[in-house]
Amino acid sequence: RGRKVLIERNVNPFVPSLGRRPERDFQDVFLYESSGNTWYDALTVGVRTGAGGPLALASHYTYAEAEDDHIDWARSQPQDPLDIGSERGPTIHVPRHKIVVSAVWSSGLRSGPWWKSDWTVASIVDYASGLPYNELAGFDRNGNDDPLSDRPEGVGRNRRTLPDALNIDLRVARQFRFGGASVEAIVEVFNLFDRRNVLEVNNV
Repeated sequence: RGRKVLIERNVNPFVPSLGRRPERDFQDVFLYESSGNTWYDALTVGVRTGAGGPLALASHYTYAEAEDDHIDWARSQPQDPLDIGSERGPTIHVPRHKIVVSAVWSSGLRSGPWWKSDWTVASIVDYASGLPYNELAGFDRNGNDDPLSDRPEGVGRNRRTLPDALNIDLRVARQFRFGGASVEAIVEVFNLFDRRNVLEVNNV
């Protein structure tokens, strides 16, 4: 639980019901104050093989519920800067589900043909459910003179989600030994299957 996080908000927006700004003699007035909040609840479980074998496996799964009322304001102001409580929504940084699986296989030093010894093959599989993002209306829907922060009617902050992301990396390495010295050759492939992962969308 995070409390009293530093935020910035416009405390002098145009108020349609008043027909003016709260402070008549000023335009936008930006206040820096410690009133932001974060909430985070999560469960992580993991399994892995014991040490000493040729194959090492590790897998972790995390289920998380993370919310805040301020983190992405750097891109715009809250929809209603006079009511930041209405801005509570999913944080844009934490996926609901995340799975990471890693595997390392080592042939070890063996007698026999060269192609049977000193090999290492490793892979990491990383899956994450779609991250939240903030959908915007693209115009000043609430009439407070800020067209950049309004959401479509009935849509809460960060209530839309990007597609799921999946990435698989692969590494193959072999040591070449020359007496008391050795040289390791490494080949790495990132995003092995060239999967398209969406990082951002036009949110208007």
